[in-house]
Amino acid sequence: MVQIMDNASREIFAEKRATLGEGCGSMASWRDSVSSGTGGRDIMSTMLRANMSSETDQLSDDELVGQMNTLIFGGLETVSSAICRVLWVLASKPAVQARLRAEIRDAKCAICDNSSNWQVGRMSSLPPAELRVVYAFCDSIRQDTILPLYRPVRSRSGKVLDRIAVPQGTTLIISILSANLDKDVWGEDAREWRPERWLDVHRTQDDCAAEGDEEEGPGEEEWQVPVIKGEMKYPGVYANMMTFLGGGRSCIGFKFAEMELKQVLSTLLSRLHFSLLNIPNEHGQIKQIYWKINPLQVPVVRPPLGDGTSPQVPLWVRMVGEGDFGVEGPAQ
Repeated sequence: MVQIMDNASREIFAEKRATLGEGCGSMASWRDSVSSGTGGRDIMSTMLRANMSSETDQLSDDELVGQMNTLIFGGLETVSSAICRVLWVLASKPAVQARLRAEIRDAKCAICDNSSNWQVGRMSSLPPAELRVVYAFCDSIRQDTILPLYRPVRSRSGKVLDRIAVPQGTTLIISILSANLDKDVWGEDAREWRPERWLDVHRTQDDCAAEGDEEEGPGEEEWQVPVIKGEMKYPGVYANMMTFLGGGRSCIGFKFAEMELKQVLSTLLSRLHFSLLNIPNEHGQIKQIYWKINPLQVPVVRPPLGDGTSPQVPLWVRMVGEGDFGVEGPAQ
């Protein structure tokens, strides 16, 4: 698979380089061509234009192809797993699926009518709702560190600690799942699938105070921060969660992953209806999907109808009919 992906990336690279005008003569004329933007707004064209913006600090062809491979392969399994999870949840909640499909249709119609921005409420909330289910991150401490704690903890000796000394070389495992499902942060419904928590948004008192306005509500362009208990914010880069980590070790491709999710889901849900398998075979058995904990969560089918290992999420799929569009209401 890696070889196939590399070959495809090299073919795309050669095509984009030709389109951007490498064969038009001198390096200066190529730079004029690529800077004009005639090569498109795709990732490879953007990288080629950026690479040509400097005479000295440029990446080689192999390095550019490597960057493309990293972008594709880095999010391959994670995004695929997230898409499967979304479709599985929507298949089990047909009312939510119908309302989301209706919002997608209305948003597309709005674009066709007046070229307005495409903003779909529930589509914006689905990626955070599904990306909460990430388990752990493991790394090694590079120097002696004092780790401050948001809440004091009691050690085995009974002493209450508000910080922990972590020696160099210690392997540190961060429980991302615990952070994303912490009832002290998200409230008693922390483990419930409720994407509306990312639609019921507001600014914190600190946000309002920093802007000199403690009464005004959130603006349309502000990033959606879910209503959370105690106004605690994690240092993560996405939706007040630690799924993509934070700081210098955060995932550089999280916006790319979110874009992939929305593009694929909006395309599929516009045309197809998904439902769980509910018709038993001749032995009265129905395929049951469960999510196996590997480095990623992957869907497998329980024995005897599945091997419990091979990733798969079998669903009933049919073309969408007019009755598959729902009305506004809370998720069930």
